[in-house]
Amino acid sequence: MAEILIGIVIIAISLAAIINAQSFPKPLTSEVPGSAFFPTVIAVALIVACLALIYKGIREKNSYFSFKSDKKGYAVMAITIALTAIYILLFGKMHFIILTSVYIGILALLFGIKWQKAIPSAVVSATVVYLVFNRLLNVLLNG
Repeated sequence: MAEILIGIVIIAISLAAIINAQSFPKPLTSEVPGSAFFPTVIAVALIVACLALIYKGIREKNSYFSFKSDKKGYAVMAITIALTAIYILLFGKMHFIILTSVYIGILALLFGIKWQKAIPSAVVSATVVYLVFNRLLNVLLNG
């Protein structure tokens, strides 16, 4: 049952990401994928994986997940889903490095990483992703 619920939630988030990605700037030329390309590809891949998870949850009685035991885990999962939804809604409206640094930093703190490591790692990670997409892949991110 939990696989079905998690699959549905992630599909909803992925669909929101696809819809939001359509508002990203269009590519400068037809040879270069626009900034919506990779988020859309990732969201579609997540949808396919979640459909498989839902199918497995329907077919099998055993569950990978259980909603009976871990109350703290539920809170972490709910906060992670909410943060991801907020990130998707703000993506394209805020500077990529700032938004992604805050997102990664909050998630790192949520998962128990000390702030002395979480904050610098979040900033470095967001900056590296930004540079890879902008410089190497020619995918313009809001920056």
